[in-house]
Amino acid sequence: MFIYRRVRSLCKLFYLCSFLRKRPSLTCIIAVAFFMEALNRAALGLTTVSKEQEPFFYLVRLAAFGLIIAAIVDKNRAEKLPKQSTRQTSPPSTQR
Repeated sequence: MFIYRRVRSLCKLFYLCSFLRKRPSLTCIIAVAFFMEALNRAALGLTTVSKEQEPFFYLVRLAAFGLIIAAIVDKNRAEKLPKQSTRQTSPPSTQR
């Protein structure tokens, strides 16, 4: 369990550093999902519930993984959209 916590902490730090450099939505959403998982684990450790399959803990985990999947789908959808032209055309000049 100790090694698991350390690996998860390293993953959070990696995503935090990446977020601070680039600030993409994918990294931000994954960081939020990791934070939700960390809070879920802390709540599981502080309660007297003996099973982590209790509905509350399971739903928090499901929401965290759902966020990750939604972020990946959103990122892939944004990459496949055609680039819109940012070139502005000047209005036709009128000659007298």
